Amino acid sequence: MPKKQIRLSYLAILVLSFILYGSTLGNKYSLDDNYVIDGNPLIEKGTRGIGEIFASPYVQKDNQTHSYRPVTITSFAIEYQLFKAKPKMSHLINILLYALTCMVLFKLLLRLFKDYHWILAALTVFIFLIHPIHSEVVNNVKSRDELLCFLFAILSLARFVKYVDTKRILTLLVGALFLWLSLLSKPTSMTFLVVIPLALWFFTDVKLKNLLWVMGGVAISLFLVKYNAASVLGEQDVSRVPMFFENPLYTSDKGFVDKLPMAFFSVAYYLKLLFFPKTLICYYGYNYVPIVGWGNPLFWVSTLLLPLGLFTLYKIKTKAIWVFGVLYFFITISMFANLLRPAVGIIAERFVYLPSLGFCIVVAYLLVKVFKTKLDPTGKLEMNWKPVFYGSLAALLVVSAGRIIVRNANWKDTLTLLRHDVKYGGESAKLNSMLATELFLEVRKEKRPEVREKLTDESLYYFEQSLKVYPDYYTSWNNMATLYFNEKKEYDKAAEYYQKTLELNPENVASLFGVGYCYELEKNNDEAIKYFEKVLELDPNYIRATEHIVAIRKSME
Repeated sequence: MPKKQIRLSYLAILVLSFILYGSTLGNKYSLDDNYVIDGNPLIEKGTRGIGEIFASPYVQKDNQTHSYRPVTITSFAIEYQLFKAKPKMSHLINILLYALTCMVLFKLLLRLFKDYHWILAALTVFIFLIHPIHSEVVNNVKSRDELLCFLFAILSLARFVKYVDTKRILTLLVGALFLWLSLLSKPTSMTFLVVIPLALWFFTDVKLKNLLWVMGGVAISLFLVKYNAASVLGEQDVSRVPMFFENPLYTSDKGFVDKLPMAFFSVAYYLKLLFFPKTLICYYGYNYVPIVGWGNPLFWVSTLLLPLGLFTLYKIKTKAIWVFGVLYFFITISMFANLLRPAVGIIAERFVYLPSLGFCIVVAYLLVKVFKTKLDPTGKLEMNWKPVFYGSLAALLVVSAGRIIVRNANWKDTLTLLRHDVKYGGESAKLNSMLATELFLEVRKEKRPEVREKLTDESLYYFEQSLKVYPDYYTSWNNMATLYFNEKKEYDKAAEYYQKTLELNPENVASLFGVGYCYELEKNNDEAIKYFEKVLELDPNYIRATEHIVAIRKSME
């Protein structure tokens, strides 16, 4: 492809990225953005905090540590140094990273598909760029970890391919550096430990010696990442405690064989989202996504993937592009197939960001075959039904753009997003609970009594919906009790819900105090003192409990 056309393609990618996602610039932070961006003391130190970032977990909250992703946090620290906490700048950077990723991907595919016409690489990147499944990764600022992870992963692969072509050690070292940065952005690219040698075998004439050098660079990157993480998190990574409704497999004793049906179903579910991204929601989880077993019809439908996998392996020696695309998809989605380890939320759109490239490669290859395109790299583009081909691409662009732009509006802020998504994901316990909790927080900020009352009723409704799906979520019971106590002033109802919380979590200090306070207001002083004393047994420094005991005893004198 002529260099001028490549530069024009880069410009087209940039323009199209802003056409699709420019409307996100008016959005605020949403969902978990505040945990890693807004109000994060490490980030607010700017570039001065980079050393501390590399010595700290990704997120620390409620005595739990969340992974190790210092490169992602560093990007936010640099952003804060330059612009402070401005959602518009955060969204702008995400758009630019997405566009840059597509540019790098285009250049890489031109090299990998060098024996074919450039239309194949261009079509693959076009489908990747406009796919609505990526709207979560671009809209959710916290998902910059996915953007950086994939960007550095494909930069790494590009350098390793370059090393095979040139045999330059410096190029090899740069490839290892990019892989290290990718893994420190998010461990999702761990699957590239398999993708890299697979791509070299498919698209280069790599010799065993050079392949061993590449794998040595990969091994060094992996060792350094493991060493970095171990030095920060310790020998045992105390990650956050997962909940049942995030994925029932966390609390299940199912073995490898018992999880196979769910693995097939998970992969099929992702393919469904890739083919038909009509209904997208920010959180799936229990019971929106079912946990299927051997007797579930959904599993047996999913087993149609098995012949595809076997046929792909049968054709591997042909080194056909579609074979690589299918293998790439299965390899990269394996981390999120709920087989080796459960995935948070069971299914998530961000999890399919890297694997979607394999899907796009296969679809692009099938399109050029359907339109009988001549893929000879030296000749002109020869294609049957050109008007139909370009018309189909234009229609695909319009439909995808419309879906993405509408989805961007859903991501305006957390409350807007959750109110929209719960209409379609009402069976998800977590999604209902997330909306209820966000409304709960809005109640605290609202000053107008009539609006406060409306928000309270709405919050209670969604807490109740959450508990219908999963009755054992004690946080929902506790928050409902708090609303009945503070807003409704229905102390008997509040006490009932606090008691329900204690049945599920007997050492919940806040609920023990709440029950005691309810009894105190109802003049049941003996019961009130009993609960306040239980609070002090668990937390001797809970000063409010001591103050209430003193006040009650004075009133009884």
